[in-house]
Amino acid sequence: MWYEVCLMVTLSWARKTGWLSLVLALLGFGCFASARGYQLYPGLRADSGAVAKLTGYVQWVDGEDVSKHGRSFELMPGCHTVTTPKSWGQVSESGGVVANTGPLTYAIRMQAGYSYRVEVKFAASAGSPQSVRISAKELDPAGKVTGIFSPAPRDPTCQEDHRGGKDTILAAPGTVGG
Repeated sequence: MWYEVCLMVTLSWARKTGWLSLVLALLGFGCFASARGYQLYPGLRADSGAVAKLTGYVQWVDGEDVSKHGRSFELMPGCHTVTTPKSWGQVSESGGVVANTGPLTYAIRMQAGYSYRVEVKFAASAGSPQSVRISAKELDPAGKVTGIFSPAPRDPTCQEDHRGGKDTILAAPGTVGG
């Protein structure tokens, strides 16, 4: 890609001119500076401990399509609806799998400093059907899972506590072998 070529040219120039340390430091700063998710709240960016972090298999947050902004987001604490895409796919050297997952909607009361992750895992083992497992988890600031949420199709609000849920497991009929 063009940015790989640009990076190679920049590093080559920096090595020749003696600026390599500075260029590497700036590149490192850029990596760390961009580690925060896309801001889904108005105003100035809040301190990272004052927001909730959401990552993973997400297409809509509070009714807004956020898929064009990546897979990592920051939200103000409070109740948020998180909806997954309709389908998921994964490709590897040995083949691929496609699954129609929904959309699944979760109503999550998010806390400052906590992270929320919606993830998809493909499970295939000899002798058992292949499946896709979708989970929505809450992690405390230390990274410990403190909650698993059930989808909330009939009550996409935080009036009801959706904690204590289980992963959603779907058959993966779109599996293709290599």
